Amino acid sequence: MAPRIREIVPPVGSRVTLKFGGRDIVATVIEDRGPLAGDGRRLLRVRVPLTDTDPVEFELPAAEVRVAARSPTRKHRTRLTRPGSGRSTPTRASG
Repeated sequence: MAPRIREIVPPVGSRVTLKFGGRDIVATVIEDRGPLAGDGRRLLRVRVPLTDTDPVEFELPAAEVRVAARSPTRKHRTRLTRPGSGRSTPTRASG
């Protein structure tokens, strides 16, 4: 029996990158289908948002995706305030 490759399985809802049409794209994991692929590999269902059509959903092995860089969480985002206002409301860009 061949040794099993340990896969990193991103949790449902996480953003991942994968090769799609010869380029790297960002997708969202919408379902972990379990060890259904050959040799017990896990399948993931992902959603790829497209700008001109509805999102595309498909399944692929977890080994073919990488966890995408995370955007800062809400509490780590910087808030812009108006000088001297003492409030934490975002300022509007003029222009």
